[in-house]
Amino acid sequence: MGLLLANCSENVSEPPGIPEAMQQDLPEDMKSERTPVEIKTATCLLWPSNFRGDCNFEPRGRGSFSVTLPEGEAFYDDVTQLLVTVYMEGHADVRAMKADGTSEMVGEAKRSETYPACWIGTGFSVCAY
Repeated sequence: MGLLLANCSENVSEPPGIPEAMQQDLPEDMKSERTPVEIKTATCLLWPSNFRGDCNFEPRGRGSFSVTLPEGEAFYDDVTQLLVTVYMEGHADVRAMKADGTSEMVGEAKRSETYPACWIGTGFSVCAY
């Protein structure tokens, strides 16, 4: 289990990078720009809300992802985003983000062996493909 620390001040800076003196010794082609994550259109199946339709799929790294609808529309009950955070291979926490900015834990989910695009928890499932 990890520890998450947050800086609540307005002056949040990037962690120190490579010292300027060392940067001169690196080849130009080693520089890279951060590229934005590509949000893709997917089909979402959500249970028990019985939502089935197109959604925006945003990969979050290491198998984690979020799904939203265009223009901040709600999937159900004012839930505008579902966030599946993989914490161990085949295991994830699922959070529901609401339009007012609050979130709530939906529960822990396991990746389906039969349908790998689906994460199944007690009383719910999130599928995006």
